[in-house]
Amino acid sequence: MTNIERFENYINSHPNQSIWEYIQDNPDTTQFFINMTYEQLHELITEMISLFSQVISLHQENPSVRELINRLSSRLGINELEPTGEEILLLIFKLKPDLDLDFKTLGRLFNMVLQHLVC
Repeated sequence: MTNIERFENYINSHPNQSIWEYIQDNPDTTQFFINMTYEQLHELITEMISLFSQVISLHQENPSVRELINRLSSRLGINELEPTGEEILLLIFKLKPDLDLDFKTLGRLFNMVLQHLVC
């Protein structure tokens, strides 16, 4: 089964639930969807939130960096450098080359419109 078929099956079976909600309810499926364990995903999310917190600290020390940070967060599709676990999962889906999902499929997986994302 290809990635597209796997995700289409998920979307058709769970049309009103985002992939983030599904993984939270069924952590054993994380490996199936993104080829990492739920524990690895949780660790990655924790590390990324910590990294973003460090960036926020730097941002507060140097206000001239604000425009650059705003552009970065906009390009990544995250909320002002205070990303949620769902936004980090979306970023993983967008950047993982073996998934190769288009914006329409990503939008359906996360129950959102992804017109503004350019990564």
